Amino acid sequence: MSRKRILAVMCASCLVMVLLLYWIYDFELTRIHVSNVLFILGLCFFFPGLFLLTGAGQFFSSATYLTKKIFSKPENMANHLKTYNDFLVHRNAELQHGRIKQIGKVTLAIGGLYIVLSLIVG
Repeated sequence: MSRKRILAVMCASCLVMVLLLYWIYDFELTRIHVSNVLFILGLCFFFPGLFLLTGAGQFFSSATYLTKKIFSKPENMANHLKTYNDFLVHRNAELQHGRIKQIGKVTLAIGGLYIVLSLIVG
């Protein structure tokens, strides 16, 4: 991810933090409220980052294949992804083409940063 995107994610998460402070705590800016909101944001970033980094999405690949097989039109599946093995080869090629691991590292780091900040503030 580029630095601009990381900065955009941080700014968006700060906006979400302000909205959570407004909706949950009515802008009572005590240390414990800010710590709680930072911790919630940290968890929302940490677990998806861990999920992307470890490749745990491969665990659900069979369910994804079955869903595509059941709910797609027969003429679309006739020429493409006939077997589960074909689906896995196609999916692995898509994952290697993207930068999933890099996005997972950045998301995990941002989540960890928010969790550490929540522990420092609280």
